Amino acid sequence: MLHHGRRGILGKPASAETEAVAYLGTGFQLAPAVYKWSASGFGTKYANPVIDAVGVLQCKFSPDGKALAILTDTFPYIGAYAFDAVTGLGARYADPATSPPVAAGGDGCVTFSPAGDAIFFSQGGTPFIAAYAWNSTTGFGSKYANPITALGSRATGIRVSPDGTAIAMACSSSPRVAAYQWNSITGFGTKFANPVDDNTSGPQNNTTAFSPAGDALVVGGQSGAFADAWKFNSATGFGTKYANPSVALNTRPYNITFSLSGNAIIFGGGSAGNPYIAAYQWTSATGFGTRYANPTNVDSGTYGSFVPCAVLNALGDTIFFGGRATPFINAYQWSDATGFGTKYANPTSLPTSNALSIDFRKIPI
Repeated sequence: MLHHGRRGILGKPASAETEAVAYLGTGFQLAPAVYKWSASGFGTKYANPVIDAVGVLQCKFSPDGKALAILTDTFPYIGAYAFDAVTGLGARYADPATSPPVAAGGDGCVTFSPAGDAIFFSQGGTPFIAAYAWNSTTGFGSKYANPITALGSRATGIRVSPDGTAIAMACSSSPRVAAYQWNSITGFGTKFANPVDDNTSGPQNNTTAFSPAGDALVVGGQSGAFADAWKFNSATGFGTKYANPSVALNTRPYNITFSLSGNAIIFGGGSAGNPYIAAYQWTSATGFGTRYANPTNVDSGTYGSFVPCAVLNALGDTIFFGGRATPFINAYQWSDATGFGTKYANPTSLPTSNALSIDFRKIPI
């Protein structure tokens, strides 16, 4: 999904075509652009859906691809819509019985558990995070009890570990990162001890990422090294901090994603000049490795003065960038061995406004 005023990172399906969803427009109004995707590149654009929400800040597909959740700055601040591969976005699910009391703001986040049985939202006031049971047939279920040890500031990035037993989030003030045990039946468990050497500040909305193996956690920030990375264990929490990359980020990232193999890490942002993207080799043993060369033939207008989002497909062989000027999206071949490859042709029917938050429906058509 591409969202007009916020930034995000994520993945695609394993065969045939899938859908890339673009949420664009001015004034935080929904004006979506939804495309099919195949190995040959962008396909047909879906008809724009009819949606009754305004002020959408973030969007996220459920793991089964049957729903699209949204975070908004207008009451009830959260919501979700059915999604069908043939017809696109459909009816809105009933809102949860208990909505967050305060909007999350521009750097809020929405995410699902890997099993798709829980959904998490940022909120603007204590406890700064809300979690609900989820089912793509029936929608929102009961709200989970708030964590016993509350966060001290707004959760600006929320991610669940790949095994579904821990949840981590970037926070808007110190400590800049927090993590809890998680169980989809009982909800939030014990809060892990805060990590040492937390040098980031003011992380953005999607600047938290677990490695695919769940043995590392990376958090971005607005100053210092612009990113911190720790070893992580879902049973014991934070471990040793990794050394910063030898070729440092030089500005704040807005999104972070690992390649599917876990052998590369990509920052949407982290580079103060075009193409506003940075990628490094990665191993969980040693952390950051060599920085990849920047992509070539980037449409300079795509990025304007803002950092783009970046997303890898589920095959791990394509990377997408968002931006705030036409064509608003670029797609490149990707390889963990060589980095950025050939640029795909732009979609025939271009998005018409900023495209800075991307998510892929992970189920083939």
